[in-house]
Amino acid sequence: KLAYKAAYHFLHPLLRLYFVYASPAKDSARVLLVHKNEIMLVQNIGARRWSFPGGALQTKEFPEAGALRELREELDITDATIEYKLGMYDGKHHGEPVLVHIYVAQAKSFYHKKQWEIDRAEWFTLGQLPSNLSPATARRIGDYKNGLRDVLDFW
Repeated sequence: KLAYKAAYHFLHPLLRLYFVYASPAKDSARVLLVHKNEIMLVQNIGARRWSFPGGALQTKEFPEAGALRELREELDITDATIEYKLGMYDGKHHGEPVLVHIYVAQAKSFYHKKQWEIDRAEWFTLGQLPSNLSPATARRIGDYKNGLRDVLDFW
């Protein structure tokens, strides 16, 4: 098992480079997951910054369904409830336009179990967030703290 994990940690950044630079641009859904006064943040393997769980939408998948699917796939969270859409943000992937849908969801507990594509997953209080947030994640947390909903902006 240790050899598998070491090989994965070596190969995953290479696969990530492929998906970031060679895969087609796709819209995505991310989740600002809340439980009590804490939010869930993740670090994908090979990533240095914290961000929201989420990822690319599948063909013909509704963004809200994709957000819940990503919670299941990345964190084994099956009982979260989407409360509202924080916003829809214009982004770029390989210079191609994409939409990033962000949902605010409520978790029923602090339970999570990170899956293969996640290096770290932790709950943070809103007052003690990590210093190495991705800039877009920091902006979206600001939108959330300011009580915004249905934002249309740049990622």
